[in-house]
Amino acid sequence: MKTTAKRPRTDTVKAAVNAAQNAAQPPIAPPACVTLRPGDRPFWDRIVESKARDNWTNVDLVRRRT
Repeated sequence: MKTTAKRPRTDTVKAAVNAAQNAAQPPIAPPACVTLRPGDRPFWDRIVESKARDNWTNVDLVRRRT
């Protein structure tokens, strides 16, 4: 049987405060091992803004999807 960690509730005051704080921060910068061309940065920013900041892992930021 596969067990996975439960996600924290998103309908709480704590979650709302956390979401507001995350939204006020700039987009996640690429890790040092990721090289972007100047024209790539707007796409990077849109991609990392596509899901909650708390849900990104270090592996997600460097993994290439095809």
